[in-house]
Amino acid sequence: MKKLFVLVLSLIIVAPLFTGNRAAVHAESYDFNPTKSGYVADSHGASKNGGAAYENCAYFTPTYFSKKGTVRAYVAGGNNVKTETVDLNYGSENTTYARYYTSTSNAGGTYYLYGKVTSISSGTSMRAKGRFTP
Repeated sequence: MKKLFVLVLSLIIVAPLFTGNRAAVHAESYDFNPTKSGYVADSHGASKNGGAAYENCAYFTPTYFSKKGTVRAYVAGGNNVKTETVDLNYGSENTTYARYYTSTSNAGGTYYLYGKVTSISSGTSMRAKGRFTP
């Protein structure tokens, strides 16, 4: 009985090392008003998880546009680390896009979503909502 207990305890301790368990990653919500005049940053930023188990890319999922148009977006952090740009279009709500960082992203750093309007049905600004994972 003692050997069975030791075996089960050992499996409980060692199994996570072989199953690739990873910490949970969650998306940050954004709600901001990009304009045609230049990039606008989201107000709160998000922390990037790190380590060998994480990809060197960010994910974008638009969920709402106030009018027809396109928002060009990217994620950036310290030391000039940023992603390639992505065009988020009206009509593409709830579609997830991945963009790689142009250099190695830093774990634990704060990253911000930047966006600007590149086309719009009327006016010079629009409201965009969605999620991003740095």
